Amino acid sequence: MLIISTDTFVDRVLGKAAQAPDLPVLTYLLDAEHTGQTLAYRALSERARAVGQLLLERKLGGARVLLMFPPGLDYVVALTGTMCAGAVGIPTVPFEPSRPGHTLPPLLAIASDARPSAVLTTTALREAALPMLREVTELAGIAWLTVDDIDLSRAAEWWRPDLDGDSLAMCQYTSGSVGTPKGVILSHGNLMHNQEVIRTQFRHEDGSPAVLWLPHTFDMGCHGILHALYCGFPLTLMSPIAFLHRPVRWLQAISRTRSTSSGGPNFAYDLCVRRIPEEQREGLDLSSWRLAFNGAEPVRADTMERFVEAFGPHGFSRRAFLPCYGSAEVTLIATGGPPGTGPIYARLDPVALERGEVVPAEPSSPACTVVSCGAVPDNASVRIIDPVSLVELPDDRVGEIWIHSGSKAVGYLGRPEETAERFFVPVSGDETGRRYLRSGDLGFLRDGQLYVTGRRAELLIVSGRNHYAHDLERTAEQAHPAVVPGGCVAFAVTVGSAERVALLAEVDHRRRNGAGDLSSIVDAIRRLVAEERNIRLQHVHLLRRGSLAKTPSGKIRRNACRAAYLSGELPMLDGGS
Repeated sequence: MLIISTDTFVDRVLGKAAQAPDLPVLTYLLDAEHTGQTLAYRALSERARAVGQLLLERKLGGARVLLMFPPGLDYVVALTGTMCAGAVGIPTVPFEPSRPGHTLPPLLAIASDARPSAVLTTTALREAALPMLREVTELAGIAWLTVDDIDLSRAAEWWRPDLDGDSLAMCQYTSGSVGTPKGVILSHGNLMHNQEVIRTQFRHEDGSPAVLWLPHTFDMGCHGILHALYCGFPLTLMSPIAFLHRPVRWLQAISRTRSTSSGGPNFAYDLCVRRIPEEQREGLDLSSWRLAFNGAEPVRADTMERFVEAFGPHGFSRRAFLPCYGSAEVTLIATGGPPGTGPIYARLDPVALERGEVVPAEPSSPACTVVSCGAVPDNASVRIIDPVSLVELPDDRVGEIWIHSGSKAVGYLGRPEETAERFFVPVSGDETGRRYLRSGDLGFLRDGQLYVTGRRAELLIVSGRNHYAHDLERTAEQAHPAVVPGGCVAFAVTVGSAERVALLAEVDHRRRNGAGDLSSIVDAIRRLVAEERNIRLQHVHLLRRGSLAKTPSGKIRRNACRAAYLSGELPMLDGGS
């Protein structure tokens, strides 16, 4: 008989399996729309224990194991199975033999950094990938094990390793949007704490259905799956490619399953507005959607308002929107909720905000609208700190966001100095002995709500004024219909002794209007950025769609783009200057 405790995520899942063995907790849409493959707690428990026993037999308890899976339920079995063995699962982008140039570099980067002892995958992926990867240094000589053909008799032989809240559970890699991807080590205590934060902040109820399309290699996608297992509500999964190719599939799944919860990064809502025409909206009923979380990148007021305008007639309520904030370093979520109130905006003086001051804008004056990312949980502390003096700032100043919470990760894999500098920092004058995580993000607190203004690494200082790269990029996207949404990047370059801003914009050739259109696109970008952001861009360059480096979740890899630009590797189109 299994002995169930509540210390670890393994115990939570096995406990749920004992209570509701036949509950179909996960369904994966094989055809992206209707045909589904379902996994109940009983089958998950049996398959995960079998995987755990296989790893234990191979002496891989406590070892680091790469999880290389396409979207689907096998990944969930593998991640839970590594936990059953006391191993550390590391989700990674699956290698695609048809696209080696796209999938091999991130896989090798993670493998080189993590130095795993084994790979867990599917039979089909092993057969396709192993001939090409067998001699790759980072993966040579390690075991390649499969979970889709696992011998289920092993489940009865499984024994629970000596695990508690301090035991390591998994290692998730950061996106690499503003630096080199780093492995963030999570304990079972981190997982359990953050899942409870999500449950209480989102007020999720057992039995309320949800839909998720996010990549399982992305922290929001991974922990969205784990949250369904933690709470015990049915979750419908779909391929992220299915959503990106036809965004209406996401909303159709919510409508069809009468789901109450779903969400994603801000760009997902923007994509729905732009890519779902009026005729595809007919028949949608989004009235059951009570919680639409929005996070993982800057949350935009204009995006949410356009979404409400487009899908309000189909039952979507503005009150469903729940902006939130977090990072891989705090497992997933740091602030968010409460649900049912709708987004909260701060309308601020843009000139004062450039100086790092929080000043309400006059009713008839130009304003910068900043979105609240929710309330701070009761069992956590968020402080706003001057990143230079390390002194806490008052509520009317912008500073670096520092976080103390049980969700704060163990640290970075193999980076003890960086771990000490980021995860265990005291606040000057704080006598509680707490050690905080330096998030690298900037923001302010107001009426118990956290407002995020940008990242320190993306703050551009030009002529003594502060500009956030994502604001310049957003404005450039709106300057001309040929500019690809999400296809702009801005960064600082040194020209002589002066700091300048370079902006690269991907353009869609289908929306250009002739040979002379390139120069008009550049002019439009410069003009709108000057009007709205009060900065003259001297270096604007146009590229073909798909030229800029991005993370698996679709974020621009700013440092990689800057390096490619400075080295002359990016093929510029005529018209950039």
